[in-house]
Amino acid sequence: MSLKIGIIGAGGMLRFHAEGFRSAGAEIVAVADAAPGAAAKAAAQWGAAASFESADAMLAAVPLDAVSIIVPNKFHAPLAVQCLEAGKHVFCEKPPALNAGEVAAMIAAAEKSGRRLMFNFNNRARPESRAMLDHVRDGTVGRINSAQAKWIRRTGIPGFGGWFTTKALSG
Repeated sequence: MSLKIGIIGAGGMLRFHAEGFRSAGAEIVAVADAAPGAAAKAAAQWGAAASFESADAMLAAVPLDAVSIIVPNKFHAPLAVQCLEAGKHVFCEKPPALNAGEVAAMIAAAEKSGRRLMFNFNNRARPESRAMLDHVRDGTVGRINSAQAKWIRRTGIPGFGGWFTTKALSG
């Protein structure tokens, strides 16, 4: 029996989450998004049987094993806590929340519910990150005392003026 996944957020990252869950054998059964029509369009695209304009409605209507949260950062903590309290495992986009207090509340909700809480720190799986770790582990580079890195975003900042560049939403 495959895991039944609900996705909250029908923006650009949905594709990557849906593909990842599917490749692991999970089933995308519902999509929720507050933007009118967005969830229905995404559900049709990814073969989910149900779409909703709120997380509340999705959690109340569909039996889910886990929820993937792909919304503006401001909403990560409250949605994660809500889903955990509803008995769902949670996979949440990064950053986990806007501050350490919100992360602590998320962790407490996970511990209380006995459900898993995971964050998508996907750079750990990038080939260059894995290569660096391999070189450290096999002793190629010796003992590391400190490191400094610079990251270049190949795709630029998504949507100047959108939620990603609005402090109140993105942190």
